[in-house]
Amino acid sequence: MKKPIEIYPAKIKDTIGIFLVQRTVWLATYPNKEFGVTRNWIKAHFSDKKKRVARWRKGVRESKDSCVWVAKEGKRVVGFCEALKMKKHRIGTIYILPKYQHRGIGQALMTQALNWFGKQRNIYVGVAPYNTKAINFYKKFGFKIKGPVETGQLPEIEMVRKARP
Repeated sequence: MKKPIEIYPAKIKDTIGIFLVQRTVWLATYPNKEFGVTRNWIKAHFSDKKKRVARWRKGVRESKDSCVWVAKEGKRVVGFCEALKMKKHRIGTIYILPKYQHRGIGQALMTQALNWFGKQRNIYVGVAPYNTKAINFYKKFGFKIKGPVETGQLPEIEMVRKARP
């Protein structure tokens, strides 16, 4: 019998799991010959595990400007979402392990983030232009493609969900 998936604000003890989910999803999703994104580039991008986990430890600490939620099956992190209230309200990341996708976990995480943001301001998200699954996922929540953006990492387009006062 499968354990239920629980969603709650991330804790420091979740940060290694967050790192592992992000690396796994990047390797499964982002390699793309046309855009020059290779598995080796992704592995190099995630090679400094200590630095990456430290970044997530900083990110999960209590802050009025950011929140990270995790989806867990028992003690295992199977997905997460980071939301940021900065100059622009932004979904920083949302990743679900491939074998846990299409089970409503992403929808539950996105709902947490959208409720946390409220409806008063536009909300932005960056997505690889070839990640049609993610683009269609965001469209279900009212996001529309705005155009390409430079991030210095992966190729990205920006999508926006207009304020709903």
